[in-house]
Amino acid sequence: VTVDEPYAYTDENGDEQTGTRAVPVFVDVEYVVEAPRGHQKSEAALWVVVRIHRGRRDDIVRQFLAMHQNAERWRFHDAYVAWLTCRQLAPEDSG
Repeated sequence: VTVDEPYAYTDENGDEQTGTRAVPVFVDVEYVVEAPRGHQKSEAALWVVVRIHRGRRDDIVRQFLAMHQNAERWRFHDAYVAWLTCRQLAPEDSG
């Protein structure tokens, strides 16, 4: 998509001329992506599993650790989105 835009230029004789040119129009596109949050476990649940299975079932401990890491990533994501929202709603610094 283009829009005509006026502009000034100097021709081969050195005279200033005006004309129009087609300029592409860019628009902001926002994508909404729904990402599944998967299984999430709290730090307290992780420590319970560690105490129960440490040394015997390390595979279970690793699974719970991955679920806890997933929960931490989503917690950070939610806090970051909230911060961005507040930042956009705050008046601009006059500074």
